[in-house]
Amino acid sequence: MSVRGRSRSPRPLRDEDVDMDNGSPPTDPLAKVVIVTNLTRNVVESHLQTIFGFYGEIVKVDLPLYAKSGQNRGKAALEYVDAIAAQKAVAHMDGGQLDGAVVKVELSDLPRPQVPLSFALALTLSAASAAWGPPGLRFAP
Repeated sequence: MSVRGRSRSPRPLRDEDVDMDNGSPPTDPLAKVVIVTNLTRNVVESHLQTIFGFYGEIVKVDLPLYAKSGQNRGKAALEYVDAIAAQKAVAHMDGGQLDGAVVKVELSDLPRPQVPLSFALALTLSAASAAWGPPGLRFAP
């Protein structure tokens, strides 16, 4: 027998040692935008409207195109009217085939809800007047 010792075998994995999340980001229950990747160059906006429109009403389709060829870039963003329709689309179409290619479909939290301009302007003006106004006119927090 050799002078060197044997290496220890690795211990078996337990349930708490294994991450079953697969690295997927947490899903936002209010997300209305679906990102579709791995599209073939043949797919056009009407295809996406027809196929993904089955899960709910689509407000907007963003399908970036190459300027010279006019073909799509292989990805698209679809905005649904409600979050439930977007979640159904992801649940049914992620890993599905579209024009022979397996597509990846995931929720996106973009676009972010916009603050009305009048509200944002009022906040800016109140902060500015509080910081730069005369001492007697400053707003108390």
